[in-house]
Amino acid sequence: MTDCFTRYGGQKEKRARYGGAASLSSGAKGFRTFVLLSVIFSLQAELSARGDAKMKRVYEELGKIYPKEAETENWKITRVKVDKHRAAMDSIKFASDGFHYPTYPGTFVVLGKKTHQEIVMSDSNMEKVSNLDVIENAHGNVLIAGLGLGMILIPILKKKEVKHVVVVEKEKEVIDLVLPYLMKYLKKHGLDKKLGEVMNKDIHEVSFDHKNGFKWNTIYFDIWSNICTDNLKEIRALKKRFRKGRAKGCWVGAWMEDELKYQLRRKTRYNLY
Repeated sequence: MTDCFTRYGGQKEKRARYGGAASLSSGAKGFRTFVLLSVIFSLQAELSARGDAKMKRVYEELGKIYPKEAETENWKITRVKVDKHRAAMDSIKFASDGFHYPTYPGTFVVLGKKTHQEIVMSDSNMEKVSNLDVIENAHGNVLIAGLGLGMILIPILKKKEVKHVVVVEKEKEVIDLVLPYLMKYLKKHGLDKKLGEVMNKDIHEVSFDHKNGFKWNTIYFDIWSNICTDNLKEIRALKKRFRKGRAKGCWVGAWMEDELKYQLRRKTRYNLY
């Protein structure tokens, strides 16, 4: 994981820019960190309980859908345990960059590449909160770019306002790894009927026939494993590409788009991962 500050100036440089914090003694820095972590630890339990209650109303528990370990040649599903210290440090990092995504301790389901141990998707609180918009706005015919663990797919299929869902996933191994477990759950709960197709295509190249009047009511792009302002250029291109297939009142979104626009307004090239 790359420290975001290294992309646009070192951490010491940033501290100095905002007024003398870089001149603090190591003892003062350590005490300040200790106090901050103590406050965060004291709040974690309460915030975690509140956050879990809200997220449980929206999302299914992926730990009950996927095994502890599963893999293909290049991809794997596993578990990652986050202790309270790591959760606190991640929360501080997000907050310092203007992202209000508290991180809680726990054990999470993770989809990732075996090479470089790259995490592509998880069911962490940050992932859940940052994907709420599409779940709240999904209606009619829905196009989702990026299968991941199917975390957002399940609550979208549960919505009465949703009629038909198509997922486009570039990586065939991800489909082969994830879909058998996901379909077992969907069929068990009668949610598979709304799922039209999981297409093994590149969202930049796939095309749909709109001659019969078929239009999308919801379009969502979630194809990035990093959080970087460079993604905004790709988001704009994808929105333009699917402009003709939108119905009137179509909701279109992309993962972390608003947050990245905020970082761009700060005139910084942001790259968290």
